[in-house]
Amino acid sequence: MSKEKHSAGRIKSRLGTEFILSVFGALILSCGLFFVLYLCGAKTVTWYSRTVYLNGKLEQVADYVESSKMSTEDMSSLSKWINRNDIKILRVFVDSERVFNSDDPAENSISYDESENNYYWNSTEVRFTDNVASVWVAVGRYDRLDLIFTLISAVVALLFFAFLIYWFMHGRISYINALSSEVTEIENGMLEKAVTVKGTDEIAELAQSVEDLRVSFIDKLNSEKEAYAANRELIAAMSHDLRTPLSALIGYLEIIESSKYSKPEQKDEYIKKCLDKSYQIKSMSDKLFEYFTAFKNPEQREGMGVEMYEDGFQLLAQMISENVYALEDKGYIFETDNLYDETYNKFAIETDTDMLCRVFDNIFSNIQKYADKAKPIRISITDDEKFASVSVSNYVNREALKTASTKIGLKSCRRILAKTGGVLTTKTEEGIFTITVKLKKSNGAVKK
Repeated sequence: MSKEKHSAGRIKSRLGTEFILSVFGALILSCGLFFVLYLCGAKTVTWYSRTVYLNGKLEQVADYVESSKMSTEDMSSLSKWINRNDIKILRVFVDSERVFNSDDPAENSISYDESENNYYWNSTEVRFTDNVASVWVAVGRYDRLDLIFTLISAVVALLFFAFLIYWFMHGRISYINALSSEVTEIENGMLEKAVTVKGTDEIAELAQSVEDLRVSFIDKLNSEKEAYAANRELIAAMSHDLRTPLSALIGYLEIIESSKYSKPEQKDEYIKKCLDKSYQIKSMSDKLFEYFTAFKNPEQREGMGVEMYEDGFQLLAQMISENVYALEDKGYIFETDNLYDETYNKFAIETDTDMLCRVFDNIFSNIQKYADKAKPIRISITDDEKFASVSVSNYVNREALKTASTKIGLKSCRRILAKTGGVLTTKTEEGIFTITVKLKKSNGAVKK
């Protein structure tokens, strides 16, 4: 048997057991109530039969004798009247002598027999036409009232039983109605409110299942929203990264077209740079899906062409120089602390050259957009125990800042560097914007 079937059987067994125990308990309490009400009713009927009912019969006898003008010598009609009026025994005494006995007319003894113990007795003085006699009347239990009290006790006990069952089921019915309302709210898209889970019974388990479903659905919606946002960010970042080398390519081609070079060798150099930028754009287009990994976990490195370079300084200097030459032709001023220093300390770095090229393209593209062209741009390369760092500082052009930046390029650079264990930091102080690229140094095997 599967786990689900076993759980369903356990739930049904629990529900049936609770219901049977509830019915059994309600039945016991109802029977107890019926017994108490029946005893109270029986005592009430006894009291009523012995007093009110018996006294009423005595008054009826007196009225009948007086209205019939009956004498103690002729009481023949009294026997018939007794039978019609539910009187068990009637005895008439004159001066302590019994002159009439309905149960045994031939009996002249004043002694009581055993039948007298089964009835309720009382007497009164009745005036006959010829004498005043003492009339004793015996009545039985008032059976009609006894039946009424028994029926009332039974009805009250049944109503009490129904109330107990309702009281037991009311909490669950109310809980089910509340769950129904909450499920309707979820159906209408109101997912913020948690489903109420009360108790440990099968209804609570059902509510917990609905709550788990709600949480799972919210997680799925959030995942879809994150995926949608990541796709939008990917498209924006890819468009930005493609536009940056494309702008450089157009700039080189404009220089060649307008012959803004002093030596023929420079033309060949610009043509080579145009070809390099074209290959870079092609590579970026081919690696669209690889680029998407930049928006995943930064610890993952699948799809990255990570290599270790023994002379990291030379690699960084070469990449920076290519961008510096292009901007110097456009009138930008650069101050490099050690970019062309042949006595630099050699260090190994671990990076992906294609990704690193895109990082520097973004940095120098931002320089064209936001740097003050009239003031120098400072570039330096340093290293410490863990990282090799490239810092680029420029004065901010106040007019350029009026155009809002999406900062997509910086976000893309951070994620690209994070894929290879690198870090990108920025700061603005006294109108100077500084961006620092930190690349992880490597002590492993060199691959160049």
